[in-house]
Amino acid sequence: MVVTEVSPPQNLPESRIENGQIWPRGAIAATEHGTLIEHFGKYLGELIMDTGGPYGPIGVQYVINPLIRFVHIPGGVRDPLHESEHEVTPGLVYNYQGGVNPDGTYQYGRGLATITTYCAAYCSFCTRGDVVGKARGKYLVDDDRPRTLATKNQLTFAEVDQIFEFYRTEPWIDEIIISGGDFMLAQQELFEYVVNGLVRLQDETKYNPYLQKIVPALSIIRIGTRLPLQNPNLVEDERIEMLKPLHNLNLMFHGNNSAELTQKALSAIDKFRDIRGVTLYSQSVLLRGVNALLKPGYEQNIHEQELEYEVRQGPDGNKYRVPVTDHSIDETATVQTLMNMYHALKVNGIVPYYLFQNDAVQWAQLLTVPPPQAIRLTNRILSRLSGLANKAEFVFDNGNGKVHAKMLDPDAAGYTDWRGNFVPWGELITE
Repeated sequence: MVVTEVSPPQNLPESRIENGQIWPRGAIAATEHGTLIEHFGKYLGELIMDTGGPYGPIGVQYVINPLIRFVHIPGGVRDPLHESEHEVTPGLVYNYQGGVNPDGTYQYGRGLATITTYCAAYCSFCTRGDVVGKARGKYLVDDDRPRTLATKNQLTFAEVDQIFEFYRTEPWIDEIIISGGDFMLAQQELFEYVVNGLVRLQDETKYNPYLQKIVPALSIIRIGTRLPLQNPNLVEDERIEMLKPLHNLNLMFHGNNSAELTQKALSAIDKFRDIRGVTLYSQSVLLRGVNALLKPGYEQNIHEQELEYEVRQGPDGNKYRVPVTDHSIDETATVQTLMNMYHALKVNGIVPYYLFQNDAVQWAQLLTVPPPQAIRLTNRILSRLSGLANKAEFVFDNGNGKVHAKMLDPDAAGYTDWRGNFVPWGELITE
C-alpha cells in the first residue's frame, strides 16, 4: 500500500483528558485545507470517555488521530461525490436528475441541499469535509473550486430563493434532501426562512410534461441530522413545531454504533414523532474501529491495517491489486455489533436505511473496510436479521449514484456504476 504522509501541525497536542472528560483541540486539528476542526460538547465528550476514550467507537468518529487524518493513500479525494460539478444553484446539487430514461421509463428527480456547514460535532470521516467545519470561517489554503459553501458557512436568503425557484421551474424534480452541515443547527432566521419556503413549495404546483398533469412543486422532504446523537440538549421544541406544517417529511438520523443510542439521544429523537406523518430512518457508515471492530491490540494502532491482496482482472481487461481482507478486523465482533445496532434501532421505532461504504475522502481512508470483505460481512449481517430489522441496504457511491452491494460480486475487481463506469477496488497494475 502506497501512502503519502502529510505532516500534521507541529504544535498538535495530545488530547486533553481531565477528571474523566476529554476536551476538543479545535482548529489546530483541522485538515490541511482547513476544515473538520475537532469540536464536540460536554455530552459527547463524556460519551467518548464512557465508551473507550479516543480509540473507542465514539472517539474514533470525533477525536482526530493524526496517523489517520494526515496519511493519504492514492485514490483519496476531497470531493468524492463530485458535488461541486453538479451544483445547479448555490447549495443545491442535482446529481440524481429526473426525466425520461433511454428505455422510456420515467425517473423522478431529487436534489441535495446544503444550507449550513455547522454541526454540533465534526465527524472524522465526513464526506463533505471539503467544506464542513471550517477553521475561522475560511480555508487555510486557497481553494479554486466554484462550490458556494467553500468560502462561507451558510447560504443567504437570496441563495435559498434560487433553490426554491429551481424547484418551481424544473418539471422533473420532486424531492429535496437537506444534508450536512446540520440543518437542525442552522441560524434561527435562516432555519425559519427555509422551512417556511418548503411549506409554500409543497402548496405550489407545476406542470409535468411526462405525466401530463399538474403536480406539486415539491412532494418529498428528507432532512439528515446527527444532532440528537451529538448533543440532544440542542434539539429544540420550537424547531420541531416549525417542521409540523411539512408533509411527506422523512428524518434521517446518522448513527454508527448502538452506543450512540443513549436514553438522552432517544428522548431527543422522540420529539420528532410529534410531527404528523413523519418517518424516522437511520443511516450509517461502515468504519474500522467504529462498527467494524478491531482485534485486541489494534485499537490504539488503528492506523495499522493487515491487508491481504489479490490480483484480479476487471471487465476492461486490466489487472488490479485489490485489498480483499483486513486481518485486523474482528469479523465475528463486527457482525454482532451491527446486528445489535439494527435491532436497537428497530426496537426504538427507527427504520434502518442505508449503510454506506466509507467514501474515499483523503482524511479518513484508513477507516475503510476493504470492499470485498465489507460485502461479505454485510451479507452475513443482513441475512440474520428479522424482516423488520433488515431493511438496511449496504451501498457504494462514487458520485454517479448508489450501487447496492447485494448486487455485487465480492470476488470481482470492482463494480460498474449505474452510468456504466467501471469502479475498481484496487490499484491498476501497469507492468
